[in-house]
This record gives sequence, C-alpha cells and structure tokens, in this order.
Amino acid sequence: MIQKHVVEMSEVTKEILSRINERKTLDVISKEMDMRESTVRARVDSMIHEGYLAEIQYASGCGMCPMSCNSQSPSSCSGIKIYALTEKGKRLIEFRYSKKKEEKMIEKQGISAF
Repeated sequence: MIQKHVVEMSEVTKEILSRINERKTLDVISKEMDMRESTVRARVDSMIHEGYLAEIQYASGCGMCPMSCNSQSPSSCSGIKIYALTEKGKRLIEFRYSKKKEEKMIEKQGISAF
C-alpha cells in the first residue's frame, strides 16, 4: 500500500511539473487536477526543496518579467511567484513523455505490453 502511494505521488509530481512547464498557474492546475490549491502549493514547495523546480525572482523589475502584465509598478506584482523546471525536473517529465510515446507506439502496432 505504501509503494502504491509513492507511485501515485510520483505521477502527481510529474503531472504538476508538466503543467507548470506549460506555464499554467497553480490556481488553474488545482482546478484541472481537482485538487485544493493549498495541496498543489505544498507539492510545489516540496518540488523546490527536492530540486525539480526553482522559484524565479526578477529583481530588475517588470522589464525582464515574462508575465507581460504591463504593470507600471513592480510593487503591484509583489505577490506573484514564477516557477521554472530545473534540469532535474525537465529530465523527469521528458522520461514521462518518452515512456508515453513508447506506449502509444506499442499500442498502435498491436503489441501487448506485459
């Protein structure tokens, strides 16, 4: 039972990472995955600690910020957090995508996987 929980959490981690990589907000991710936003935030904090994500700080103001909100005041964006996948996080979801691609190829060829 514990092993199943670890696998499920790993899949949740991969799914959250994939959606962050698609530049979705934590609010959108929580709705799409039918999870409480506080749960998603806790997982994100854990992924930062585990080295899968990095929190991006734009000290130079809005000019370098990818949000494109056209704010005239950097202080109006003080509550916004931006996350980026680290190399470790990218490898995790790349492995996931390559595994899914392989499963689709096997399915398409009519080969049953054991």
